[in-house]
Amino acid sequence: MKTMKKIFTVFSFALILFFAGCAQDENTTEETGSPQPVCGNSVVETGEACDDGNASNDDHCLNDCQLASCGDGYVQTGVEACDDGNIVAETSCPYGTASCSTCNADCSAEITGLSGEYCGDSITNGTETCDDGNATTESCVYGESSCTVCDSTCNSVAGAVTGYCGDATTNGTEACDDGNTSETDGCMNDCSLPTCGDSITNGAEECDDGKNGNNTDGCLDTCLLAACGDGFVRDMYELCDDGNTLTELACPYGTASCTACNADCSAEITGLTGKYCGDSNVDSGNGETCDDGNATTETCTYGEASCTVCDSTCTSVAGAVVGFCGNSTTDTAYGETCDDGGTENN
Repeated sequence: MKTMKKIFTVFSFALILFFAGCAQDENTTEETGSPQPVCGNSVVETGEACDDGNASNDDHCLNDCQLASCGDGYVQTGVEACDDGNIVAETSCPYGTASCSTCNADCSAEITGLSGEYCGDSITNGTETCDDGNATTESCVYGESSCTVCDSTCNSVAGAVTGYCGDATTNGTEACDDGNTSETDGCMNDCSLPTCGDSITNGAEECDDGKNGNNTDGCLDTCLLAACGDGFVRDMYELCDDGNTLTELACPYGTASCTACNADCSAEITGLTGKYCGDSNVDSGNGETCDDGNATTETCTYGEASCTVCDSTCTSVAGAVVGFCGNSTTDTAYGETCDDGGTENN
């Protein structure tokens, strides 16, 4: 019984020691049981090069309790002129920076006026696969159904298609775009509208020979088929063509004599005569109000204070007065030696 009591006592003491060890301060190390170092408590502890107890990185001791040095990225007041995070005297800016200032190798002076490679400098550098002198991702130009462009990061990529003739969308200067290759459906393959003279018969056209300037073949320059009465004599088919399909019996008004063409353009009709101003016959049907046998506008004769004459278009008009005794003008051409405008002889 005493033996069992001793064993129990020893076991209990061992448990107390075990739990006491587990309950040691969380700020101690497992290996030694010593307190862990705390940077910023103004005490230089294990692993610390310094501890000035402040939050400043521009003095001799940094916030990680390491001594300040050239290349740590912090400018030490009164000691360094600059610090760009390394101890290299750069000769150019990092990629992506066009111009910059850096720090020399011992942090004693800035290096200014440096330049660097960047996307958009027109030179393919580093990992760039292209460089077109800008940082813009272009689109395909009109007319391209696909293209490769240089994007904003200087990588070659497929460009966005903006439009081309044949994409079934009317773009830019296109007049139409039906997306097919037919030339006879109202839209040409170059996305222009059909016109007379394009050598393709479209729409209301009866023919189209390219508007070749020859109106004596089978297709007129108006894209209509040649026919009797069109005013053009068709080679090998017509002997004449006076612009109609009538067999005239007289010349048109205003023509004294003429030659015409019969109704089917197969023979000329010669020896025709017609009415005209100056034929001494008043042709009221053609607007004549007089016809004195000429096409001259006469004046009044001397001695007439007013008169009506037949003008050059066979219209009755007031004639120009040339003179008369009593108009206060001595008309020597008509034998006057005086003219006082009076009616008395004294």
